[in-house]
Amino acid sequence: MAQHLSADHARRKSWLLVLLAAPAAFTLAQGVADPTRPPDSMTVPGITASDAAMTAATALPVLQSILIADTYAEAIINGKAVRPGDQIAMGKIVKISESEVTVRTNAGLQTLKLFPGIEKRYAAAQDTAAPVKRNKAKTK
Repeated sequence: MAQHLSADHARRKSWLLVLLAAPAAFTLAQGVADPTRPPDSMTVPGITASDAAMTAATALPVLQSILIADTYAEAIINGKAVRPGDQIAMGKIVKISESEVTVRTNAGLQTLKLFPGIEKRYAAAQDTAAPVKRNKAKTK
């Protein structure tokens, strides 16, 4: 009888193990999304990587960063470090300031902005009221 109980107990354990392992097998069968893949909102349907590379090669340069020190100014345009006087695909770097780079092209001067679409606006002048006078209480 003891053998019968232990065999029955072992059978129940094996079924329990199968039932617990089954959901894990289904989960693994679904495949895991690549966590480093860009979000779907950043990809354009129908454009392959080679199409994107060709578009990037013919697109306007992108100003990515500006480094300004006491003795020099440097900008990162399309992943390459440039200084005033350097030649890039669209023309010659004329000036590098805190938020933009000026490039001389065949059509004239063109400005590459570090933050395109963001314009600096100054706050409207506010009325300056007379300062509030406060009574100083004497403490003893």
